[in-house]
Amino acid sequence: MARAIDHVPGVRSMRTRKAVSRMKGDLARFRARGLRCAAELDERARGFLAGN
Repeated sequence: MARAIDHVPGVRSMRTRKAVSRMKGDLARFRARGLRCAAELDERARGFLAGN
């Protein structure tokens, strides 16, 4: 997932935004467990959604 976000900074399609939003939902349970990598990926996804 992390590499996928690295490759979509200029993509503005609704399909991509929906996929990233779903990914954030999937990450929520891992972030709640305190997994740092999930929290970092969630932050990157949030940045992607804010930038588009």
